[in-house]
Amino acid sequence: MTPRTALAPTLTLVTATAAQAIIAVLTFGLAGHVDPWRDPVSDYAWHRGGRLLFTLALLLLLATAAALAAAARWA
Repeated sequence: MTPRTALAPTLTLVTATAAQAIIAVLTFGLAGHVDPWRDPVSDYAWHRGGRLLFTLALLLLLATAAALAAAARWA
């Protein structure tokens, strides 16, 4: 039987990696429209298809934080 805390590191890594992958796709996909060095990253939300992906990335990062908090509580 796997302890409940053993799933937290895996969940944390998977959700953080997925969120970063989404941001990377947005960065390269919208490179001609959004400059991540001069414009706020949230400008992705104003481009076609970017709003849903950016929201998903933020939700994944919140899930990452929740997994870390749960692991700290159960440890």
